Amino acid sequence: MRKLIFLLMFFSQFFSVTAQDPLYKGPAKEQVDSFWQVAANLEASISRGGEAENAGLKKELARLIVVIKQKDRSFNTGLLADKMKSLILNEQKLRNERYGVKTVDNTDISEETVKKVNELLAALFDVSLGENKVPNIRSKTEALDKNLIALLAFDRSGNLRTLARYLVRLNEKADDAQNDYLLLEKRCLEGTDKEMAAIEFYRFGYYRSFWDAARKIFPGETKMGQAYDLTSRIYNGMGSVEKLQDIVAANYTRLVKETMIPAPKVKDAGLEQLFMEAYNKMYSESFKGKALKAVILSDDWTIQRNEVSGIVTGRLRKAAIAYKNAEGKCYLIREFFIQQEYVGGAFVGTKSVYAVGKGQEMLCENLK
Repeated sequence: MRKLIFLLMFFSQFFSVTAQDPLYKGPAKEQVDSFWQVAANLEASISRGGEAENAGLKKELARLIVVIKQKDRSFNTGLLADKMKSLILNEQKLRNERYGVKTVDNTDISEETVKKVNELLAALFDVSLGENKVPNIRSKTEALDKNLIALLAFDRSGNLRTLARYLVRLNEKADDAQNDYLLLEKRCLEGTDKEMAAIEFYRFGYYRSFWDAARKIFPGETKMGQAYDLTSRIYNGMGSVEKLQDIVAANYTRLVKETMIPAPKVKDAGLEQLFMEAYNKMYSESFKGKALKAVILSDDWTIQRNEVSGIVTGRLRKAAIAYKNAEGKCYLIREFFIQQEYVGGAFVGTKSVYAVGKGQEMLCENLK
């Protein structure tokens, strides 16, 4: 009897430690063995910090538990579920340690402080810039800087779980920033719109404040420091809004000089006149200018048909239009369309006219 009790205690202890029944020979044995192999792989991956690999392994463990239960309804999958849960908790613990966040919140912090910290975190990291206007962006930047000062004054140890969630999102955002901000910088420096240059300048000021807040809330996080360094370099490199606008103004002057009338696909004086008349009728008042020249940009008309019946309904043609405004400046509309209806076996009139944009300024001498 004593020997039997000893054996029972041994197996009970063995199962509770390993959560694996080495004597199981049932119909789900292959899947049970696979579960423990995957669990071992996940444990090793967690210790290496392989977050991308972990997601696939956890998914596979969950799938195997379902399959095991389907193959053998009498099998106690609760032990497997407990093992999976312990691995996930260990993963969370190691991640929090890596990010410098404790796994248990400080219960000594008042609920009012916890609430205020959550509100400030949302005010820092969950706010959209909204309208692309300089006053709006500057006010958002000022508010962000003030909220950061307020947040740093609070004990944040009661908000560790919330901080951990923000940490994941901000790290992903910091990865995107490395490419996105360089493209934005290139667009700024190659721009031709002075008003947009001011917007972009202050937008980068906002980004710099955003990542300054992120790096100070999470001082041990490398990616946030890198995002701050990048935005600081770009913002400081622009110098001032006036300096950036000077660059953009020079770009615009060069573009005006380099804008030329395109080569025509077809020369047809009658068709060119039709385009100029269509422009003058539709846009001369709103664009405050008269057409000087039309250049046909399509080899032929594009026939339009009813989607259901296939019957011809009209035709479309594209040209470029150059016009001079009341101030004596010339502009080029690179894409200008006219459409004619098909009535009684013939194309008649000009049904619609459409200009893509108000045109790019050019030197009038470039029309010759």
